[in-house]
Amino acid sequence: MPNKGSLQDAVQGKGVHIDSDNHICWDEDADQQPRNWNFGTKTYTAALICWLEIYMTAISSSGTATADSAREEYGVSRTMAYFAFVTIYLLGQTIGSIFCSPISEVFGRRTIYILAATIFCISSAIVAAVPSIIGVYFGRFFQGVAAAIPATVAFGNFDDMYNAEHRIWVVYVYTILGMLGLALGPIYSTYITSSIGWRWVYYISTMVMGATSVACLFTRESNASQLLDKIVKQIREETGIED
Repeated sequence: MPNKGSLQDAVQGKGVHIDSDNHICWDEDADQQPRNWNFGTKTYTAALICWLEIYMTAISSSGTATADSAREEYGVSRTMAYFAFVTIYLLGQTIGSIFCSPISEVFGRRTIYILAATIFCISSAIVAAVPSIIGVYFGRFFQGVAAAIPATVAFGNFDDMYNAEHRIWVVYVYTILGMLGLALGPIYSTYITSSIGWRWVYYISTMVMGATSVACLFTRESNASQLLDKIVKQIREETGIED
């Protein structure tokens, strides 16, 4: 069994230390700890989360405007069109919110944001390109599932990166932008629908979310406990200590 000296050697340079109870904890000034990230890294991550929230919220509130145009093309009643474009989206968002937060604790926040942007991108393409109301049901449902991710995971991100003094302002900006998305969505979708057709609301969403999913690749994992677990696993491999 390796001795404590070998364990002390193993934690050197990893931004962690062994406390009095023999637990591995973060150093206060550890660069890997998300609260110690530099201003640029924090701002990029927070800005991307806010962008996901405002844009996904805008597309969520675009359903009414696009439904009115699509119902004529599909030959369905206004009630069925609203059900397809609005209710199905909200159903997906409700179901997504149940599972997204626990998943982010297991697989990490970075992974789930990449997944959200990618799913939203593909779902938008389905709504735009499939010439059937079934495509709208399917696409809007999974748009809603994807949109639940920023809404349920964002506050965990902000808690990862900011202390209480700074976090309150980031949450304030995030909340304002979410409400702004609700207000701008109908205006944006009505303009696009009247100019080039309702499908272009979702074609544009496909392109925007495709670019956003690429931008998410350049973020860093912010779940501090998951990052610490990786360091602990590395130390176990180096020392042979299992407990």
